[in-house]
Amino acid sequence: MLLSLLVVVLGLVSCVKNNDENYGQMSFASNYNIVNCALKVSVYIDDIYVGDISQPSDSIVACGLQGNVTKSVSVGEHTYKIVLSGDSDEGCSGEMTGSVQVEENECEKIFINVADVL
Repeated sequence: MLLSLLVVVLGLVSCVKNNDENYGQMSFASNYNIVNCALKVSVYIDDIYVGDISQPSDSIVACGLQGNVTKSVSVGEHTYKIVLSGDSDEGCSGEMTGSVQVEENECEKIFINVADVL
């Protein structure tokens, strides 16, 4: 009986530890308004689509700003992919990839300069 209780308690403690993960954030912004075509800027983290940047910006000063794509992620290294898709075939599409180390309670800001991608 005591052994069974000990097994149940240890099982519960191990479950709690597995769910006690630390998080940080990744935030993306872009100056996609500098080119002469309508662009959609899609963001993928660890090969999962997380959203489109909805407002152009000249820089990224903080996480969670309206128009940026901001996502909470577990602490550690993460990959990202940016996909630019335009309304024409004249150089208005491209991709860039990268990786970043996310720290606990910190925000990694990634600015996409469209001129560097197209």
